[in-house]
Amino acid sequence: MNTDYNLSFLKAKTESLGTALFYNFSRTLLKFPTSVIQLTKFDKDGNIWFQAQKPYKEISAMDRIFPAQLHFYKKECLCYAMFEGVATIEAEEMPETVTIKFKISKAECFYKNGKSSSFLINLKNSVSYFLKSIFRDEPNHLHFAF
Repeated sequence: MNTDYNLSFLKAKTESLGTALFYNFSRTLLKFPTSVIQLTKFDKDGNIWFQAQKPYKEISAMDRIFPAQLHFYKKECLCYAMFEGVATIEAEEMPETVTIKFKISKAECFYKNGKSSSFLINLKNSVSYFLKSIFRDEPNHLHFAF
């Protein structure tokens, strides 16, 4: 397995997607909530760096290292990615944000299937048509017999 190729592939995908959902899987009471993050850097060791909003004013009681996931997704892109790994709070940059380093232990990239997306569009159009037909302003459109 060519690690350099895999890292360059993951770097290219994450940079094209840019935005991710950050999930904290710590078992402690005080933890980061699920939040949207913006990729800051993907280093040569395969770590993903990003800034996150502090959930509390004082976070010293929180775990500094915890299991986490990142889900990269962008509507316009044909793929999405999911990473599992360990997040480490590295620095508190400003009063409301922190810098987090995410060490990847498992990475998966998925390509969107054209059939499923067209199915969802057709389903959306069918539901939309049905709802419009129910709530039309025409008084005699629906007949109910009791």
